[in-house]
Amino acid sequence: MQKALTAMLLVVLMVGMTTSTHLHSLPDAEPQMKSNAQTIQASWDWSSVLSNRMNIESDDMDTDSQGNSYVVGTTEGRPDVKDSSVFIGDRSQFGKNLYVAKFNPSGSLVWFANAGGNGDDYGKGIIVDEDSSGNVLIFVVGQVETRDVDPNQALVQHTIHFGDELNYTSNATVAPFVAKISSSGAWEWVSLGKGLDMRAGMRDIAFDGHNSIYIGGRYSKSLAFSSVDKSGNEVWNSVSTTCSNQHSQMGFVAAFTTAGHHRFTQQTGGCGTWINAIAVRDDSKLFVGGGYWTVGTIAHQTY
Repeated sequence: MQKALTAMLLVVLMVGMTTSTHLHSLPDAEPQMKSNAQTIQASWDWSSVLSNRMNIESDDMDTDSQGNSYVVGTTEGRPDVKDSSVFIGDRSQFGKNLYVAKFNPSGSLVWFANAGGNGDDYGKGIIVDEDSSGNVLIFVVGQVETRDVDPNQALVQHTIHFGDELNYTSNATVAPFVAKISSSGAWEWVSLGKGLDMRAGMRDIAFDGHNSIYIGGRYSKSLAFSSVDKSGNEVWNSVSTTCSNQHSQMGFVAAFTTAGHHRFTQQTGGCGTWINAIAVRDDSKLFVGGGYWTVGTIAHQTY
């Protein structure tokens, strides 16, 4: 069998531009590197364990200005968390569930919030920021298994629970999601993708510090997210892979407002591609990293 080849890619999506005539000089890098290295490597401040069992893993983390840290990941069933009193909206299902955990500056667990259904659901990325009033903003990305077949090949629909109030279904097999959770551990909103028999895999999330959230990953067949038009009506915005192989996946970036409304979805343009990393600068330049199998078409250029 011929071994598949992979390659890295870097794509810059211009989602907005601002001009400036100001030039800023950078400080001497070497003294700063030495100073930072001495500070960071001096000692470990604290460590904390969520569970002593092999049923939980973490995939990403971020911090706020107060020194609190937030971790997102996946657990199988209800995890054996040391302090069971910190659970919020405990709706643990069968299979795997995603979670978000908050630790205070001393490393003590503040709360543990999970979400999911009876399939395999994953938390993959988290971004933490603050608005102009100092309120902490927390956004999470991942994927949830919304459909499956039982041993008799009958269709099984999974309802996905985010806390006690937010429940969702999708016609996708594995659906991507982006969600907002409060600094107290309450799920505020979720935008869940749809697409008949679609399978998605999510990898990263970024926030521009103003009103745009960006998520990146890959999907098969078709993918749709909802937005609200000027009349307040829900509108579904859809893209398709156009791949001849229905199982082939295409990388994508999707943008949302901080209220969870879909703005746009941008595809890589080639089958067998994926997005793994996203970074956004204050001047609204979006940088995207990923890869492809064997041959990839990225932004109309074939590699």
